[in-house]
Amino acid sequence: MSEPVPADEDRAVDDQGREFIAHRHRFPANGWGFMLAPLSWFAYFLAVYALQGAGCAAGLDDRSLFGVNALGFALATLTVAVLAAIAVSGVWSYRAWRRLLEELEEEEHQTRGHSAFLAYGALLHAGLFLVATLWIGIPILLLEPCASAIG
Repeated sequence: MSEPVPADEDRAVDDQGREFIAHRHRFPANGWGFMLAPLSWFAYFLAVYALQGAGCAAGLDDRSLFGVNALGFALATLTVAVLAAIAVSGVWSYRAWRRLLEELEEEEHQTRGHSAFLAYGALLHAGLFLVATLWIGIPILLLEPCASAIG
């Protein structure tokens, strides 16, 4: 009879029939954590351009909210929310990456190397997509949302 498997591990068999224990990787050291920042930026990119186009067509740039342009306020709020979410994702990924590196140093065999790579990749994604979000968000803060480029 085999020993019980901990909650974060699965018994698996490779193609040669050898049994081994596979570690389940917790968020953000898994595929979902790796893709969180890119997916957040993608959703933000779509939302900003859809909201800006629809808001200009509906005349939201003529309305005031808290003393500022309502459309500009909505776009700026969305930008700040996504920046905060990506920043939190980056901090979370950094902590997971450091924890996994410490675990790798303590273990003789590197069973969590894949997790450390994904956590580090999630950290890099967070940095890259934080800059990409700023790149889109800064013009939102500096320019009128419905200003025409011509005349």
